[in-house]
Amino acid sequence: MREDAVEDRNAPQGVLTTSAATEALARELYWAASPIPEHGTAQLAGDPADLVRRWSELEATLRRDSSVHLPQDEPFFRGGGSLKRWIKRTMFRALRPLTRRYDRIDADLALLGIETSRELALARQDNVALTMQLQEMRSVLQEFGSTLEARVSPPSLMTQQELPPLGDVVLELGAGANPHPRATIHHDRIVHSDRIDVAHDLTSFPWPWADASVDAVIAIDVFEHLKDVDVQTWLDECWRILVPGGLLVMRLPAWTNPVSYRDPTHHRVFHEESFSYWDPDHDLYELFGRYYFLESDRWWKVRRAFREFEDLRFDLEKRA
Repeated sequence: MREDAVEDRNAPQGVLTTSAATEALARELYWAASPIPEHGTAQLAGDPADLVRRWSELEATLRRDSSVHLPQDEPFFRGGGSLKRWIKRTMFRALRPLTRRYDRIDADLALLGIETSRELALARQDNVALTMQLQEMRSVLQEFGSTLEARVSPPSLMTQQELPPLGDVVLELGAGANPHPRATIHHDRIVHSDRIDVAHDLTSFPWPWADASVDAVIAIDVFEHLKDVDVQTWLDECWRILVPGGLLVMRLPAWTNPVSYRDPTHHRVFHEESFSYWDPDHDLYELFGRYYFLESDRWWKVRRAFREFEDLRFDLEKRA
């Protein structure tokens, strides 16, 4: 017999219990077995490690509870006849695991919430690290973009490839600050230097040159800046002023060049086969071009289409 045990005079002879208060508390704990300790019932405070520890203790307590034998000295089981006592014990054994299982589910759900919070905290840390890496990558890309811009937008806008024979009268459209030395007539929207021979707005038609009056037209980085002029109108006007067999030399932004889309003054980009729709020797003319531009009836021969400064160079020959 333990020293702190006392004999309860109301209990059956030979049955020892603790003090009445301790016995009542033990009985209430056994029957209720709150999944959260009494001192933490109203809150879920503490750091994640503390919460995980508390829920781990709860899980261990609930698992131990499943193996506890029926309390032989519980007054509830001693009352009534043998059949009634048997029914009580049978119902207790049947229902108690069920109620405990719900308690366990609550505890597991709460533990899942704690673990989810921890995962979210780790995800936030990863997100901060990823954000820093993205910022570093952005700086690298900006530096690369500056380098690329310098490479694809050289100070001189002259053509990289040597021009083919152009004839005697060569018109340069949009000559800008660096007129092409092969041109004999330099055009721009306004006369900004003594090197500009003709000033005219290219969106205003007809242009101030007579039909079949020039042997070649050079337009380096010009057409993509004309907002209100479509491709057919541009080609038709160039076709009008060129002599039969005359050459139209253009450099235009390529669809694969990121800088082509960045420039807010660019209104269109081009593919290597964009002008093949006007070339009767090309499949795109047979499939589409001869129907799209039938009313114009002004056709070209695509002599060359190639990369130049990451953009596209086109040499088109006027078909008579």
